Formats: sequence, structure tokens, C-alpha cells
Amino acid sequence: MEIKKIVYKKGRYSLYFSPEERPPLSLKEDVFVRHNLYKGKEISLEDLEKIQDQSQVQEAIDFVLPKLRAKKTVFQVQDLLSREGFSDSAIARALAYLKTYQFLDDRDYVASFIHDKRRFNHYGKLKLFYLLRQKGVSEDLIQEGLEDITEEMEYDLALSLGKKRIHHYDLETFKGRGKFLRYLYGKGFAKDLALRVLESLNHDE
Repeated sequence: MEIKKIVYKKGRYSLYFSPEERPPLSLKEDVFVRHNLYKGKEISLEDLEKIQDQSQVQEAIDFVLPKLRAKKTVFQVQDLLSREGFSDSAIARALAYLKTYQFLDDRDYVASFIHDKRRFNHYGKLKLFYLLRQKGVSEDLIQEGLEDITEEMEYDLALSLGKKRIHHYDLETFKGRGKFLRYLYGKGFAKDLALRVLESLNHDE
């Protein structure tokens, strides 16, 4: 088929073909230039399909890059592109590109997430694991990221939180102790560790 007309508007090229029943093809400027397209050029159906595929991959990459200023997991980006209507093939190739050029790295995401949530939110390992699984990170990567957090470190963090919050609860009552433990559970600390903290604070009083 032949490219009969090319219309440029706002960074995109619309290609019109002969025979005219073929719908026009809209391409971003970089894709248009990459394939050396021009009026009168003969192009096969196979080549046209390849250009369309490459165009959608580029569209997916260009769509998601600005959104990566805030770090995202592979799953989050895949879900984002899927909801935008990109094909599975385009999504897979866009993800491959983003991983290759290190725009996406779940291992790095896990490390940053754990560091920030421990420092600023004081979350325990259970909550960190749950939140990362929600973001589609594999269990193996999460366990790898959490393995440097020792039981002693976990206890020290929970104890520090407990000391700061102890004045909110009456630990001499069953109800007060229950509320205190639920606070630590909510922060993501294991039951046995929370009980150790409670026992330690009771002895300190």
C-alpha cells in the first residue's frame, strides 16, 4: 500500500493510505522519524503492523515515564498500562525497556520502601511484608529485603514505640493492655514480640 497523505498536528503524524478503506495511522513524531516515512512510500502490511506495534510500545513508555517520578513496582506499572488499554504485548515490551534502563527495579524499590517505612512510620516486618505484597512484589524479594532486620532490631523498635505511647494506656487493666497490644499489632509487630514489650514495660513501672 502507498502513503497518500501525511498530516502533522501537535507532535503527531497521521498517515493516510491507498486504498482509502485502510484507516489512517497516528504516530508520535519519534516513531515516524525512526521509520523514515514519507508521502508516496510503499509499505507492506507486515511492515505496517510492526510500526503499529512499535508505536504502541513507545506510547506506553512515554505515558508511564512521567509517573515514575514517584517509585513504582513492576506490578503497579503493568496494572497502570493495562487500565489505560495497552495490549499485553506492548506492556511486556515497555516493561522490558523500563527494566533494562533501570526505570523499574523491584529490588531497589523494596530496599527504599523498607528504609523509609522503618524510619518515618516505624512499621514492623509483618506490616512491611503485607504492604509490599499489596504492591505486587514477589515474596522472595520481600524476604530478601527483610532479612537484615534482626529480632533484636525489631524488638528495640517496638519497645521504643511502646515507651512513647505508654501514657495513652492503663497497663494495669485488661482493656488497657489489649489496646496497647493492638497498637503494636497495627504497626506490624508479631504477637510474641508485642507481648515481650508489654512485659518489659510492666516491669519498668
